Amino acid sequence: MTSDCPEIPLTVKYFIFPQNNCYLQTLFVSLHSLPKISPMKTIRKFLLPVALMLIFIASCDKDDTKTTKDYLISKSCWYLSKAETQNPDQTWSDVTNLIYKPCDFDNCMNLKADGTFTVDEGATKCSPAAPQTNNQGNWSLSPDEKQVVLIDQNKVTTTYQIVNISAAQLSVTTNILGVQTRITFK
Repeated sequence: MTSDCPEIPLTVKYFIFPQNNCYLQTLFVSLHSLPKISPMKTIRKFLLPVALMLIFIASCDKDDTKTTKDYLISKSCWYLSKAETQNPDQTWSDVTNLIYKPCDFDNCMNLKADGTFTVDEGATKCSPAAPQTNNQGNWSLSPDEKQVVLIDQNKVTTTYQIVNISAAQLSVTTNILGVQTRITFK
């Protein structure tokens, strides 16, 4: 007696198809005759593009939406780093050690979100009798965020042009006794 059913190994035939069901045998042979696809290849084909897409999205630069005010108030202390004066040929000369004493470099200028500021003497006071907070007052930012104005406790107003600002550094210029001066804080 011939059968139209495809041939399957006897061990499979008797364990999976004990009743000689031709339809199931045909289906079994059809499924097993498909090209073998490794599960790892399938996973790689799916996961590789997804992983690459996630890496691409994660590595994209985020829009830096910090404002000048955000940078100014984000540091709890701005420390004096450098002072320069502008020469007639528009170059700058470092005058840090001519204007400031070593005790000035640990002074902490703190611009607060409420529009007030303090200048703390730090650990090394220039004068032992001086108060720890040697200056305080109010500060504001111009509407174009290019100038910061300090009005100290004695009502002295000083306007600084912001040259460069980042989370790590603030450079400003101002006119001191007729000389254009650039001061850098870190």
